[in-house]
Amino acid sequence: MTLSIAVQYSERSMGVLKKDQKISKRNQSTPPSPGASSAPDSIYEFGNFRLDQRERLLSSNGKPVALAPKVFDILLLLVQRSNSLVEKDTLLNEIWPDSFVEEANLSVNIATLRKALGESTDDHQYIETVPKRGYRFVATVTRREAEDHSFGEARVSSVSVTRKTAETKEDSVAANFLAVLPFENGTHDPNAEYLSDGLTDSIINSLSQLKTLRVVDTSTVFRYKNTTFDTATIATHLGVRLIVAGRILQLDDRVIVRAELVDVTRGWQLWGK
Repeated sequence: MTLSIAVQYSERSMGVLKKDQKISKRNQSTPPSPGASSAPDSIYEFGNFRLDQRERLLSSNGKPVALAPKVFDILLLLVQRSNSLVEKDTLLNEIWPDSFVEEANLSVNIATLRKALGESTDDHQYIETVPKRGYRFVATVTRREAEDHSFGEARVSSVSVTRKTAETKEDSVAANFLAVLPFENGTHDPNAEYLSDGLTDSIINSLSQLKTLRVVDTSTVFRYKNTTFDTATIATHLGVRLIVAGRILQLDDRVIVRAELVDVTRGWQLWGK
């Protein structure tokens, strides 16, 4: 079944372009990011990377780097405040305004960002973690103004098309972020719990081998074991669009495993067995 899910999703993705922690409440009175208002059309360069704020595009050596919208927002905020500590609450307030989001979601997105920047586990040349407080962008950043595109309707039209293309790419990239929720033990045997947990872990390991996917790690998703949150809420917390959910049932001497792959954003079941 694990391989079946992996193969089915791999085929679909080929057609795509591309805590127990406390819940924090967004503060509506939080002031806007200084960089967001003072430099709305800036380009930032660091290392081999170029961050275009207007086009919402990160590139490395001229090649686009796929980032989910929230991951891009986090990077932009950190870069705008480079060499300064950005508190976790500040990130949560500004990236997810007026929402209830767990700090675990921030950790997942930071990990995804580090992977996109090519950082290793021990060598954080771009993002420094300040334990229990937040993060600091430590690389040297060069900022310059973006080009003025206000000199002709043809140019404005071209920029409009580019923005639409960028939005399409963002939507496509978002479709590649997936979480496998802990499988529910629907049997009357508590000893079968190891089977549901082991199956969840196995599916995560298998799907993470697909280069087209970014899969939330086991320790993070198991925070939602036996939770009262619905699937859509969990997807929002984790910053994913795709959810694999399942249940183990027992019929006489047979064990039945049911699983489904759901696009939570659009409410579509993409696969089930």
